[in-house]
Amino acid sequence: MLQKLLVFIFFASIFIAIILYGRGYKLDINKRSLQATGIIVASSNPDGAKIYIDGVLKAATNENITLSPGSYEVRIEKQGYSPWKKNFLLRGEWVVKANPDLFPVNPSLSPVTNSGVNKAFPAPSGDYTVFVSETGNAELDGVYQLNHARRTLGLTSELKLLALRSSLPSTFDLKTSTFSFSPSEDEILITAATQSATTLNKLAKPTDQSRSYLITRNQLKQSPFDVTRSVANLKEAWRKDQVKKNDVTIASLPNAIRKIALQDFEVIGVSKDEKKLLYKSLVDTTLPQVLQRDIPGTNQTREERNLREGLIYVYDREEDKNYLISSIPTELAQGKAPTHTIVTWHPNSKNLLINEGNTISVIDYDNTNKRTLYSGSYHPDYFSVSNEGNVFILANLNAQSNVLPNFYVLGTQ
Repeated sequence: MLQKLLVFIFFASIFIAIILYGRGYKLDINKRSLQATGIIVASSNPDGAKIYIDGVLKAATNENITLSPGSYEVRIEKQGYSPWKKNFLLRGEWVVKANPDLFPVNPSLSPVTNSGVNKAFPAPSGDYTVFVSETGNAELDGVYQLNHARRTLGLTSELKLLALRSSLPSTFDLKTSTFSFSPSEDEILITAATQSATTLNKLAKPTDQSRSYLITRNQLKQSPFDVTRSVANLKEAWRKDQVKKNDVTIASLPNAIRKIALQDFEVIGVSKDEKKLLYKSLVDTTLPQVLQRDIPGTNQTREERNLREGLIYVYDREEDKNYLISSIPTELAQGKAPTHTIVTWHPNSKNLLINEGNTISVIDYDNTNKRTLYSGSYHPDYFSVSNEGNVFILANLNAQSNVLPNFYVLGTQ
């Protein structure tokens, strides 16, 4: 009987020891006691990066590192990539994640077009860009669509000629046109002043002498449809459709947040995993706390729930945390309508890409780890990110030979 009891105690002790070990406890021989530990799960894309804990090399990604409770600086770096670092508070039985995507110090730069680009407008989804190419060639001048996705068997993106320049009136000033996209992005509105209006006053904005034409993205060499008389109704219909689309996005938010978001948020973009919302606050207000306490292992970056009118934020609905994105250029942060894309999601849902006018930067979604992605020559009024994570820019890298800029793609992987 005693022998059975001893066997039971032995296996019970082993079982308890396994459970305690799995929860992060370890035996401290010096103190003759069990000490609670925490785990930092360190991974990176690409992997094989060095992991430094408080400046000491510990391992390479991907690796789980067991540490005593305390505060630690985790630095992950790989040759050829910008380093990433973050401070973590670790407590007993906690598991925290350090899982950055690393971005190259010198991203590849590849040409996409060579025909010349007068104006370019990226679709909000990042799927494609519509641009004007007008160089005096009647057979090639017109409105094009550049698909951002790479071809399966090729290296270049697909170009489509949507409408020839000759399909529009000769008085329509295509070079100064503006493009708007329907909420579905299947229709594109082209608006510009007539040349007579531009000639009379080159500084004047298009007024009643401007004209608007509608094209679709699925038809080649089409005849644009003149919608000048009904353009106000068309824009209002699109606005209502966009509101409905935004309402669907906001509907996934917690109820207490949703009530505020419907009235006081201007949605800029949703992360690809649909867990985070990039938005501008339209009023000064305060976001209520949905989760009454922090969940161990969630993002430890300080959040900001007191919203200020005109500033940009990211709300993480999964963790109920809100972050001020203070590095957005002032023209957007102050609520001014930008003429080009300034900030957009990276498809990894972890990062934001920012066009700062002379630099393209990347930050974590909680506004930490700002890194320069590109600081070479480019036109600041165009910038787009594909669903593959490649950055499209407009640049003239050979101004002595080329009058107009062309598209280039930055490889961020």
